Amino acid sequence: MKKQLITLAIFLGLGYTMMAQEGDRVYTYYDKSQFLISWDINVPLSNDFISKTSVNGARAEYRYFAKRNVSVGVSLGWNTLEEYIPGAVYTDSDGASIYTDMVRQMKQLPMLAHANYYLSSSESIKPYIGIGLGTNYINSVSYFNIFQHEDPTWGFMARPEMGIEYIYNNGFGVYANAAYNYSTNSSDIYTSVDGVQGISFGIGVLWSY
Repeated sequence: MKKQLITLAIFLGLGYTMMAQEGDRVYTYYDKSQFLISWDINVPLSNDFISKTSVNGARAEYRYFAKRNVSVGVSLGWNTLEEYIPGAVYTDSDGASIYTDMVRQMKQLPMLAHANYYLSSSESIKPYIGIGLGTNYINSVSYFNIFQHEDPTWGFMARPEMGIEYIYNNGFGVYANAAYNYSTNSSDIYTSVDGVQGISFGIGVLWSY
């Protein structure tokens, strides 16, 4: 009987040790990388050049998890704002005036580095807040009559963001985000632009591995 109790105690001890090790492994293991692609909707703010909302946007992003609830990464975005402007009189810097309607475009290419903090340690539902910093290339173009006037510029960009991810067991998932975008680009194509602001909303898919 004594031997049986000793054997049982050893067995239980080994079982407890294995469960503890397994629990530690499950807790400490997490996917280190994510690749995300989203469709972006952009709403311009305080922009006299273009004020119309655009659905012509997309973004690709890579995230690396330095910790379970902290990721860093990079992104490349693209969006085009476009608006038809009815006929009006415009005066250029030389004092010449013209009456015309026009189509205005603002083509943006933001390239950012990101840091995100995740508010939950869940493996499937991950709300987060983050910040993106980098540069934004903008080509502002005005089309009128048979002419066009364009002004390509580079500027510093900041993008505070909040979002949520939902990840399935196989590593694939979906996510949504909302962000405020500000870049220092300025131009003067028949109207002055000094800083470009906007709100963007994105929905997309991700692969976690």
